[in-house]
Amino acid sequence: MKKFTIYNLQFTNRTTRGFTLIEMLIYSALVAIFTGSIFVFTNNILGSNDRIIARNEVFTNQEFINSKIAWLSGQATSVLAPSDSSATSTLKLDGTSNLFPAELTLQNQKINLILGSGTSTPITSSSVRVKQFSVQYFSTAGQLPNLRVLLEIESAPYSSIKSSSTFSYVLP
Repeated sequence: MKKFTIYNLQFTNRTTRGFTLIEMLIYSALVAIFTGSIFVFTNNILGSNDRIIARNEVFTNQEFINSKIAWLSGQATSVLAPSDSSATSTLKLDGTSNLFPAELTLQNQKINLILGSGTSTPITSSSVRVKQFSVQYFSTAGQLPNLRVLLEIESAPYSSIKSSSTFSYVLP
């Protein structure tokens, strides 16, 4: 007769509670990557928003100066400065209303306006710098006199945001 030996092998089900160290490291890495990408994304959105606001501020100041010169030159009867065929950083106009003489001057990277006998008031905001304000006056026989204004403005916080334009005004 053969003898059979049966070995009693026990296999236990491993029922663990919690995570292993490797699982915790993987989850921590995933959370760090996700949090970092959220931070970068939010920072880019906020940074681009500031640049858009600065760009809009530059263009708004430029349009305001253009409209102010157009308004004054439409009511002016003569140009006191600059003289004929010359260029300066001051525009002085004369007219018949109590607004005149009107003077636009570049001082300390701001354009200042003086109406009548009033005080000098900056018409550009503090968030922009005026790099160039050049006014040329041309008066030729048989043609209406005109002004040519070269204006270059840059953002104060972001010097890479610039705008440069030339405006021409025909005086009545």
